[in-house]
Amino acid sequence: MIVSRIRFVVLNGVERKPKMNEIETLADEINKLLYAIGFRSPFGHVVRDYGKYYMRLSDIRLNKAVWGTNKSPYSSRSPFCYRTVLNYWQWGIVNTTVNVILDVFSVSANVRSLNGLFVIREKTEKMDFYDWSTREYDNIGSIFHPIIRCEAWCPRDLEKFSKAVDKAEIKLLKYVENSDLLDLSEIHDYITYNFKYIRQNCPFYVKTEVLTDETEYK
Repeated sequence: MIVSRIRFVVLNGVERKPKMNEIETLADEINKLLYAIGFRSPFGHVVRDYGKYYMRLSDIRLNKAVWGTNKSPYSSRSPFCYRTVLNYWQWGIVNTTVNVILDVFSVSANVRSLNGLFVIREKTEKMDFYDWSTREYDNIGSIFHPIIRCEAWCPRDLEKFSKAVDKAEIKLLKYVENSDLLDLSEIHDYITYNFKYIRQNCPFYVKTEVLTDETEYK
């Protein structure tokens, strides 16, 4: 995932170029919140490569303690078919998280993934699951062995996956509530829309117990 053309939005929508320490703070915040939700990199931080106007998120994997593992659609008969690779829905949560942080920090940026196939943000405009839905039924397999994107990488434990989804929403809402944003309604609606979309459309999501607020962002 590439975050490019990073600018900070100040009064009346005027943009200013960031300082290097501000980029470092932004990268650290993305690393911390993604880690809190259950996403990690085997090589350390998710955001390792950044400059004055860009940052790159790479090698994102699941924390097995939070999400469990997903079954590879490419080697389903192998004893090693369960891996920490994200599925379409988990990537959507990563996208949502990045957009939330950029909003909290009043950042204008262009965000893309999969070589531009997924547009996540255009300056201050956040994309959501509705925008990405045109890619849900892409064949990411072959002609002879089709694999539908939104059905691939099924979680090994559906209940664990579903609870992790619910906790991720709570963490993001708590993160926004603890921010300095004066108007929380728009970003709140953005978060709840995306997670409602997951619950209504994700074939892996199962209804879980109502969660208490045990997921405070740290």
